[in-house]
Amino acid sequence: MPGLTTTVAVTGAAGHLGANLVPELLSAGYRVRCLVHRSLAGLDREAVETVPGDVLDPASLRRAFTGCGVVFHLAGAVSILGGRGGAVRRINVVGSRNVARVCRESGARMIHCSSVQAFAPPPPGGVLTESASLEDSPHASPYARSKARAQGAVLGAAARGLDAVVVAPTAVIGPRDHGPSRLGRLLIALADRRLPCLVEGAFDWVDARDVARGILTAAERAPRGGLYLLGGHRLSLLELARHWCAAVGVNAPRIAAPLSPARAAALVGELLAGLTDREPLLTREALDALSGSAVVDCCRARRELAYRPRPLEKTLADTAAWFRRRGML
Repeated sequence: MPGLTTTVAVTGAAGHLGANLVPELLSAGYRVRCLVHRSLAGLDREAVETVPGDVLDPASLRRAFTGCGVVFHLAGAVSILGGRGGAVRRINVVGSRNVARVCRESGARMIHCSSVQAFAPPPPGGVLTESASLEDSPHASPYARSKARAQGAVLGAAARGLDAVVVAPTAVIGPRDHGPSRLGRLLIALADRRLPCLVEGAFDWVDARDVARGILTAAERAPRGGLYLLGGHRLSLLELARHWCAAVGVNAPRIAAPLSPARAAALVGELLAGLTDREPLLTREALDALSGSAVVDCCRARRELAYRPRPLEKTLADTAAWFRRRGML
């Protein structure tokens, strides 16, 4: 990767992960250009350059990427409520292909942010590694299938000569959650004691700052075609809630409902969401993710990127402090 005077571009800079990556890049001495689609949330417009654009508009990508040595592609449509009329596929798959194509034209290195959900889950009790197949089951969520296709497209382009690397984080939590994200909303609801009961299931939870550092290190060290899982700590949702509620000083829920009745309740929530135009915290797709989560092996990232996720307690304490400073708790 070129030296510290390099200008880099970031798509999705206003999202939770982008809000943590941009300060990492600035601290490392890079000039940062942010592709802005709608939101400027969390962006220090005095420290970064902003360029309007859309991953579905290749001309805007060419304007944004001109003169950039590296493009960090974080933009995407996250959904736990279906494909949204094809928008999830268009943004995640077509958008990623557009970014890859323009990076190839401009000679920029592409760092593509995928997701652990892009991989087909291993058998029960198995461990997920980078060698797992991509998700292609017709029963998988539209989001998972879209991330799998996008990842496959980027790695395919890398095999044909594009200087691209893929990172796949697990469930991202942590400070600088301006949205807040769906997981941020869940934490806030727990702190406000609005969730007396949770559901069974577990996932791997990772600090957004650790993922940001892993992404930057991948840009600087990883070979073309590199693929890295970036995880943190696997806990049940109830265990996460207990740690979080201890950090904010409230009583944690004590009950986790079995997944079968929870799916029925989630269906009701989805129907109500259709009337209110607000995505519920838990849907049947989210429950499927919780029920199918495997142990994530980050040995490759540890070995090649010196990846070391911080303790979960530190993540939750910092997140609570960040939310409090902004009056969000």
